[in-house]
Amino acid sequence: MKTMILYKSKYGSTKQYAEWLAEALNADMVELDSATYKQLRGYEKLIIGSHVMASGVKGIKWLKKNYDHLGGKRIALFAVGASPANEKDIQILRERSLGKELEALPLFYLRGRWNEPSMTWPDRKLCGFLKKEIQKKSVEELESWERALLEAYQQGGEVALDWMSREQLDPLLRWASK
Repeated sequence: MKTMILYKSKYGSTKQYAEWLAEALNADMVELDSATYKQLRGYEKLIIGSHVMASGVKGIKWLKKNYDHLGGKRIALFAVGASPANEKDIQILRERSLGKELEALPLFYLRGRWNEPSMTWPDRKLCGFLKKEIQKKSVEELESWERALLEAYQQGGEVALDWMSREQLDPLLRWASK
């Protein structure tokens, strides 16, 4: 089955995973925002990846808008974030991002990078605000994404952290091989 990897990347982690997927699957890839129906016509499988921000997957709007035009294709999603993967957070991500319309689609979560100095000013400002809110909580109250943010700040905030690995793609590659 011919596969197309579509991705939306803000700081590069999602693009890197898309490149690794394209290489492993001998698939084509294109940036999500520039994808056209004509480009997608000859593909049986679509793997769509985007980053997580504010507990939502940013590339989902494109899929919701175009879903009716993609009939007959096998579709999987991957989301890249700084938090460690856990089932509870992935379920929340599914509910907030996919809704009823897309709930049957497989969603794979991959841990990416944290590099605050490379972030835009608004993103750095948001992270600073979140840090202040997180520091008010006890360790037991923290969600996994809050722990990841706190971990970044405990390591200096200015330190780039990288949790990416090709091994995280294994479940998605198994899905693609079916």
